[in-house]
Amino acid sequence: MDRMSILAAVMAALLVAGCMEAGTGAGTPTTITQQVTASAMKVQAATDKALGRILTDGSGRTLYIYTKDNDGGSSCLGECAKNWPPATSSGNPVAGDGIRGRLNVINRSDGILQVTYGDMPLYYFIQDKAAGDAKGQGVNGVWYAVNPETGPIMPGAATSPGGLATSTSATISAPTTAAAPGQFIAKTADIPPGTSTDFTYGGDPAVLVNIGGTYAAYVNKCTHKGCATKFDGNALTCPCHGSQFDPATGEALSGPAKTPLATIEVIVAGDSVYAG
Repeated sequence: MDRMSILAAVMAALLVAGCMEAGTGAGTPTTITQQVTASAMKVQAATDKALGRILTDGSGRTLYIYTKDNDGGSSCLGECAKNWPPATSSGNPVAGDGIRGRLNVINRSDGILQVTYGDMPLYYFIQDKAAGDAKGQGVNGVWYAVNPETGPIMPGAATSPGGLATSTSATISAPTTAAAPGQFIAKTADIPPGTSTDFTYGGDPAVLVNIGGTYAAYVNKCTHKGCATKFDGNALTCPCHGSQFDPATGEALSGPAKTPLATIEVIVAGDSVYAG
């Protein structure tokens, strides 16, 4: 499904009032009968200074959609779900301020109940560490934050609500486009999942890694002078003293190193990867 098809599908779904009954097969919408509890997820609208109005959970953490999902199910499983954890709820999701689209849950094939908005499954990003972070926006050209009334905030997406609002008094912020590409690193075809490439960033050695289709980049400095980490497909390891770092976050995992690797923003545009 291409981006514009995804956007059209979400916009159409947001027009539908109320819930529609659906089957309970893996990855399909299901009706939840439990009463709302303390662990039922709240979905609300918040304002991001760069993106405008976006969906967040009750604590302000940014929620994303995956444009490769289709038919109301999730295709982000296994390693993908480690980097993009599904938003879950043990009961009917609770609509907070600014939410007028349909909230529901699906039964994922891994047995998790995942929250959906307008039939699109919602996710977190592992590199978002606090409320207000939106580091997942535009990652790999397939992950996007969501405007509660106009859908995924994608480059080239319509900036007009097009009658999606259910209240004439609603104020709708237009989504912004993604940042322009920065320093070219490599072609995506040259960095398949499980591989890495070295480059120079601001005069410092740096490394770009591809973890299950998700790119991350770091200033590549170990505590030993002239020693740089190596990626084996699972972890970044400093060969000088054996310290390991999480390739998705740069956090120190084991060994004498205690300081995480410095993160470099990654932008995927077309068939190329850039450092922001």
